[in-house]
Amino acid sequence: MRIFAIADNDGRLRCPSCLWRVSRLFVIAKDEKEAKEMFNKGNGLCADCLVDMMVEEKYEIVVPEK
Repeated sequence: MRIFAIADNDGRLRCPSCLWRVSRLFVIAKDEKEAKEMFNKGNGLCADCLVDMMVEEKYEIVVPEK
């Protein structure tokens, strides 16, 4: 899974969790196609809410070896 950013410089995006207007929303998905589908269905969080969710649900970040 990866984190994808959906950007809008017009400030029209709104986080569905905190309702703040933001320039980017983030989606956790397996690929870009899935991320776009999720965003089109109303999924996506601002950076603050995404990190809060990751902490609350005890996400682990695994860095791939190079």
